[in-house]
Amino acid sequence: MSYQVFSRKYRPQTFTELVGQGYVVNTLRNAIQLQRLAQAYLFVGPHGVGKTSVARVLAKALNCITGPTINPCGVCGSCIEIAESRSLDVLEIDGASNNGVENVRELREGVSFSPVRGPFKVYIIDEVHMLSSGAFNALLKTVEEPPSHVKFILATTEVHKMPPTIISRCQRFDLRRIPAQLITTHLKTIASREKIDVEEEALKAIAAAAEGSLRDAESMLDQAVAFCNNRVTESDVLSIFGLTSSHTIVDLSSLVLHRRTKEALELTADQADRGCSLSHLLESWIVWLRNVLIQQVTPDSSTHPAAQEQALCVQQGKLLELLDLLAEEQSRMKWAIDTQLQMDIAIIKAAHLLERASLDDVLTTLTALSGETTISHPPSTLSCSKRPEEKSAHLPSEGVPCVEKDGSDTTQQPSNAQVIWGTVVAEVMKQGSIKFRWLEEGRAISFEGNTLHVCFPRPFRAQFDSIFWADIQPILEKHLSKIRGVPTRLAVELLEGFSSHKEDILHHTQSPAAPQNPAAAFKDDPLIRKALEVFKGTLQDM
Repeated sequence: MSYQVFSRKYRPQTFTELVGQGYVVNTLRNAIQLQRLAQAYLFVGPHGVGKTSVARVLAKALNCITGPTINPCGVCGSCIEIAESRSLDVLEIDGASNNGVENVRELREGVSFSPVRGPFKVYIIDEVHMLSSGAFNALLKTVEEPPSHVKFILATTEVHKMPPTIISRCQRFDLRRIPAQLITTHLKTIASREKIDVEEEALKAIAAAAEGSLRDAESMLDQAVAFCNNRVTESDVLSIFGLTSSHTIVDLSSLVLHRRTKEALELTADQADRGCSLSHLLESWIVWLRNVLIQQVTPDSSTHPAAQEQALCVQQGKLLELLDLLAEEQSRMKWAIDTQLQMDIAIIKAAHLLERASLDDVLTTLTALSGETTISHPPSTLSCSKRPEEKSAHLPSEGVPCVEKDGSDTTQQPSNAQVIWGTVVAEVMKQGSIKFRWLEEGRAISFEGNTLHVCFPRPFRAQFDSIFWADIQPILEKHLSKIRGVPTRLAVELLEGFSSHKEDILHHTQSPAAPQNPAAAFKDDPLIRKALEVFKGTLQDM
């Protein structure tokens, strides 16, 4: 007997052998048991997910000698003929090559004849969207009201090309892409039956590259076995199909986030020289950064250690911008003549994006500059090394009572206290706690020992009476203690007639009379000049 490829040899023969299409299987089994069979079924989905296999199993279940049954025997004459595609009662029609009106007329003439062996005559039309408009119109009435012994099963990958009048006359089932884990398990079963020695990482690489298509995965395994002679390794799979290892993806992401652009470009050049698909490399990188983003939003200790480390290297806003940028470059790469050039452009753009200061960074720096403090580097540059261990000194966890004062107008603003307070608030903002943005309205007065006194306007009393203050106060004290190196408490005072820190800055930066030349005054503003010096920028336009 001639050799059969894995995709044909291990084609599902029963409902239980179908992989990853649970809701379709359950619905069809219940319909058979309850004798609620429709006259026409439409199976929709990408290639290789089991549309034709489901159609054949359904036809076998209807025409089995013990049927209709949810467990066709597979040994009777009807089951064997259907499995070998030679049954007179189950007719498979290729819609791409039989797409004319005359072909449909022949089909309509055959519908009136009774089945030869089983109780039903089943018409399976694959790639039905390829039928012409006239063929669909000729098929319309037959699909809607066929004889009781006729069942239609239509399969397509492009349902949007089908007329709504045909779709509405069928029970539609959308077959989904099969998860990589299920594909890996299925490939393990095949390898075990074929006595193939294959690494699990190789199977995972094949499952990921198949993108939800079980048939593609089986064909790739078949090709890998032919190349490796029953000993399949991950490196062989990557070499054969031009794939990139997960370690390379992690390394590329780490290099870019660490601003090591030259090494990142060298890595992609090496992958291109090895024959790897740079489109697949970029796609895999986007998927990896998505995992890093999820780690930032919902930290999980079981996540890949590299994802946990990289989640600390970049602000969440920057990561979202980076994902948008790479998604745009991915769409461009599909039409690019030189994919390596497009990949290099994506990496360089990513480097510029990560180096660019965000709006929050600028506001934080300007706040610090208003307190006459020099900052040696922009705050957007984060360290990717592990965060230093916090001191084990016990920090007070009980709430600090708010002290209300009737009215002294405190104008003293020590720069060191205000800068530390601004840094603490900025850290809270970076963690995504937007609901605590009102903390920016506070003005640090002074340190008394290891206690920082911060003033707020009296209308903020409601914020301190809410349950949120009990949540944020320990976090603020934790950051204060970390910055100062000693356990530090926070004392809040509410004052009448007190202007917030933002209002105070606005009041001092506004000049009493409009200058004769606003552009010149803006350029000469010491705060603007200091910001340009810190961020090494130039004033382009006003």
